[in-house]
Amino acid sequence: MTVRRSAGSDIALASPGATDAPGPPLLLVSVRNRGEAEAALDGGADWIDLKEPLCGPLGCVALVDARRAHRAVGDRRPLSLAAGELRDWSPAATRRLLAACPVRMVKLGLAGSADEPAWRDRWRAAQAQCAAAGAALATVAYADWRRAGSPPPEELLGWGVAQGSPALLVDTFDKRRGGLLQQMAAAELAALFTAARAAGMTVAAAGSLGSQALRDLPLAAIDIVAIRTAACVPDRQGRVSPERVRGFRGLLHEAARSAAESA
Repeated sequence: MTVRRSAGSDIALASPGATDAPGPPLLLVSVRNRGEAEAALDGGADWIDLKEPLCGPLGCVALVDARRAHRAVGDRRPLSLAAGELRDWSPAATRRLLAACPVRMVKLGLAGSADEPAWRDRWRAAQAQCAAAGAALATVAYADWRRAGSPPPEELLGWGVAQGSPALLVDTFDKRRGGLLQQMAAAELAALFTAARAAGMTVAAAGSLGSQALRDLPLAAIDIVAIRTAACVPDRQGRVSPERVRGFRGLLHEAARSAAESA
C-alpha cells in the first residue's frame, strides 16, 4: 500500500511501486480523542493518527477514545494507530483495539529491542495480527536510535522491505532532545527516504517538526509529514488546534512549492 500524493484533497492509495506524487506531502496529525480528531479535520489534516502523547512517542490511546475518534473520522480520511513499543506489545489488547477501531496502518516502535533477537519474531507476529484485522504494520525507525536502544534506521529499512511492510516512518524517541533534524542530517534522511521509495514504500517523517524544519527537510522525498507538537496549544501535551493545523498545512504547501521550483 503506497500513498499517492495529490494536489487536491483526495487521497488515493495505490499498490507498491507507485511513483505519481505531483503534490506536496500529506499532513498527518496525531490526536488523542474525538475532539482532537474533529479539530484536525477542521484544520485540513489529510491523515488522522491516534496517539496518546502522555504514554511515550508512540503511546496508545484508550479503547473508548479510539472508538469515538474512529466514528468521528469515518471514511473521510485515512486513519492510523500508534500502539506503543514492540517490547510492550499485547496481542490481546491489540486485538480488542483493532476490533473497536479499524485502521489502515499500525505503528509499533522498537525502543529497547536492539539487543533482543526475538524482536523479529514478535514483529512478524504483530504484522500477522494487523493483517488479519485489515491493517498494515509500518516500519518505525527512531532517528535517535542509540538513545532509544533501537536497531538503526538503515537496518530497519532493509527489514521492512524484506517483510513487505508498506511504509517507513522516521520519528524521534526522546522529545526532549530536539527535533528530527537535530538527530539526523537532512542529507542522511534524503538518502534513506529515497531508498525506501525506490523499494515501493510510503515514507513518513515525524519528530517535533516545525516551520524551520520545513525549510530543511527533503520534502521531494517525503510522502507524509506527521505532527503533534506543531498542531497543539500550548505544546504536544495540550490540545490540537484547528488554526495551528491550518497554518502548518499552509507552510507545508508553500515549502513544497519552493522546493519544487528550486529543484
